Amino acid sequence: MKPLIAFDEAGNSGGNLLDPEQPTFVLASVHLSDEETGAILPPRAGEYKFATLKRSAPGRQAILDFLNSPILAEDRYLVSGFHKKFMAVTKMVDMLVEPLTHRDGINLYERGANIGLSNLWFFTMPVFLGRDVFGMLIERFVQMVRDPSIRTIQKFYQLVETAYRLHQKESYAGDFAVLLTSRPIAESSIDDWDGSDLDPAIPAFFEHGAIWTERLNTAFSIVHDASKPIENEQIILEAMMSETEERVRIGFDRRKMLFPIAAKEIELRDSKLCRQLQVADLIASSVAHCLKTSILKKDDEFAKALLTTRVLNGSFKPLWPEMKITPEELGTEEVGGIDPNDHVGDYVADRLGGIPAKGQRRKV
Repeated sequence: MKPLIAFDEAGNSGGNLLDPEQPTFVLASVHLSDEETGAILPPRAGEYKFATLKRSAPGRQAILDFLNSPILAEDRYLVSGFHKKFMAVTKMVDMLVEPLTHRDGINLYERGANIGLSNLWFFTMPVFLGRDVFGMLIERFVQMVRDPSIRTIQKFYQLVETAYRLHQKESYAGDFAVLLTSRPIAESSIDDWDGSDLDPAIPAFFEHGAIWTERLNTAFSIVHDASKPIENEQIILEAMMSETEERVRIGFDRRKMLFPIAAKEIELRDSKLCRQLQVADLIASSVAHCLKTSILKKDDEFAKALLTTRVLNGSFKPLWPEMKITPEELGTEEVGGIDPNDHVGDYVADRLGGIPAKGQRRKV
């Protein structure tokens, strides 16, 4: 039988990257046999759910014991976490700035320039604009992408123009000038953008699929807990998969990955019927609890205990703002590579005879 990889999410609020109740998104995936799963999650009457277990002292201890299981070695699970507000800044760079640089023959992704600019803006714009105005800028950007219209575009660019006028004599005014220049891009995207463009579930799934492809070096099966973002993009995601085609290493520097994903399809399943999905839920929700505590700066004893476990104390690097800007600081010095956006886009279009419109990517 092919290896089974089970995926589950925590903190999924779709394209609403500014949900105060869910400031982070986490995807966990696990590679465990039925026997291994049974060993770390003994049979019980109900489903193993983090939200239920954490309410009681015995339940919290059960979570800690689970996360300390020697069966959960680092090569048996993956975790991706997203700081949603920071992701909104990275999307502003991706969707508004990158098309401008691409037009001028500059690849913003090479040597991590997109990451450096996102970090720079996340830490400096609140200082230049004030935290309230910066928060309003991000809020209007998210609103513009989720509900693109002349009205939402006008609201976003009015604020950018005001910021530029107030700071046009400052050295950083060029950042606002770049955003102002991007307005035609937003206006031409009214019929294309929607909340799915901001949803972290899709890039997280793709990253996990690529890493498991390299780890296992063989075809594998995918089971995913019921997820609207995955279901809505299932045709596209499955077009990125092949069990037989030769893999190509795409991407840049430390961000290179194997493509296509070595699977055939995505099976969406109820976690009550799959114990591996319950394992993924416990890992994803534990990480989400700790990341949320970090963002809110709460003193949480359970979060402190979680961070001492084998799983959460392992190699886990979320999409999180860092005081790093240069390629040397980011570990992205290497020049050259295959642009993943172009390569994957061409591959999917060739397989499907074009890219299906949004709303037409669900399997019947």
